Amino acid sequence: MLGLTEKEKKVEQDDKNQPTQDDKNQPTQDDKNQPTQDDKNQPTQDDKNQPTQDDISQPTQDEPKEWLVTLLLCFFLGVIGVHRFYTGHTKIGVAQVLTFGGCGIWALIDFIMILVGNFKDAQGRPLKK
Repeated sequence: MLGLTEKEKKVEQDDKNQPTQDDKNQPTQDDKNQPTQDDKNQPTQDDKNQPTQDDISQPTQDEPKEWLVTLLLCFFLGVIGVHRFYTGHTKIGVAQVLTFGGCGIWALIDFIMILVGNFKDAQGRPLKK
């Protein structure tokens, strides 16, 4: 560096700060924090908690109840209110158990309402036919 002008010194310093071809292939500190292509394919902790396609396709409790199942339950076990438990009306189901379906009258009225299509589940949705 003897006998160099200020401009030449600055150019020489800039050359030292420039990465060489070997340095360009080495990961920098910023690159180490970035996910690689392999990391992107790996499931993260958040992905493990997400439902999979298998979980989504299974029936849930939020679906409306089946009309035919409710009708058959009412016909065969309506006196003890099983159809009310099936549709989510547990308090009325208990009352039907204790009164034997209102001596059969309550069960008969429920059977007619199910048959006509006026019976609703506990969430107020019509039964699914």
